[in-house]
Amino acid sequence: MAKYSDFVSRSIKKVLSGRNLASSDKAKYSFQLLNAVVQNHDAIVGILNSSVQKPSLILLRPQLESLIKGVWLLLCVNSDNDLASFLNNKNGTSSPPSECKQCGKKGKKKKPRDKSLQSYVDDIIETNPTVGGKLDWFRSEYLRHFNSFTHGGLVFLKLGFDEERSMISDRLEDSIANEVYLLSAEYAVLAADLIGSCFDENTTRDLRYLCINKLTAFLAELNSHTL
Repeated sequence: MAKYSDFVSRSIKKVLSGRNLASSDKAKYSFQLLNAVVQNHDAIVGILNSSVQKPSLILLRPQLESLIKGVWLLLCVNSDNDLASFLNNKNGTSSPPSECKQCGKKGKKKKPRDKSLQSYVDDIIETNPTVGGKLDWFRSEYLRHFNSFTHGGLVFLKLGFDEERSMISDRLEDSIANEVYLLSAEYAVLAADLIGSCFDENTTRDLRYLCINKLTAFLAELNSHTL
């Protein structure tokens, strides 16, 4: 029997099976991002149940980023122009043209900078303080480590040594593997609580019932016991 259960992703997929997405582009792209959160959790579960656990860490950053962007798209985008800007990656801030100090001539206007995750979260907090507050806590507590995992930073490189530091293990310490699993599951549950809005009222109701009555209780039990 697998140590790390796929109960969260399996339950979400069961509710969504056979349902039709709403016809709007906003619903379709919000779903793609929020569903990626559930898919990443599914992948992390598979990796943690394998003999090579360390790559599970790499998926935490894209999972959190997909969650933040999916929630932002769903809750904060209210016009076709905003959606088009997001899809064209033009929703950042344009840098002003640089000016030569010697001749006074202005250079070319720089391309827009990508919108930061913090600015996405700030927008969400204005729209929904409860959801935005959760995402802000996840971002502030974990993003620096997640960046290190994804980009091969020092935090990632230090993991996996045995006690004598003479061999590299493909497995994680149980406490770290458990935390990866719980974090990933929490992200998936938060995505599921909102993803129903990409469908219809019945799907929204069924997913929220699942989250409140089953998935939240499942996570609470995991948090109170050692896996």
